[in-house]
Amino acid sequence: IDLVVNHSSDEHAWFQESRDPASPKRDWYIWKPAKADGSPPNNWRSLFAGSAWEWDEKSKAYYLHLFSKKQPDLNWENAELREAVYTMMRWWLDKGLDGFRMDVVPFFSKDPGYPDYPEGFDGDALSYYAN
Repeated sequence: IDLVVNHSSDEHAWFQESRDPASPKRDWYIWKPAKADGSPPNNWRSLFAGSAWEWDEKSKAYYLHLFSKKQPDLNWENAELREAVYTMMRWWLDKGLDGFRMDVVPFFSKDPGYPDYPEGFDGDALSYYAN
């Protein structure tokens, strides 16, 4: 089975819960405040097009999406999130699944400082969000 656990749907219950800043699931995704001028936390670009950050009016914060804005990135630094993913994987294995084809694994870990690309940068950005 294909397994993509770099991100979920923005319609998934986990993400919907994380939109509440007081939610225990808030840290299951990568939320950051806007810069002082209201712009995104950094200048990272989505692999699909445009900014890798989407403003969420309910949260009053940006969430990271390296792919589609409909696919917010999961925060693999969060131990509870990792355990929830492992539980889901074990469920499938207990059902008799032989294994997974893991997709976009290099994107799980991001540079924790979320640095801007250098001015005029137009190269391979994987070193910023594929650690």
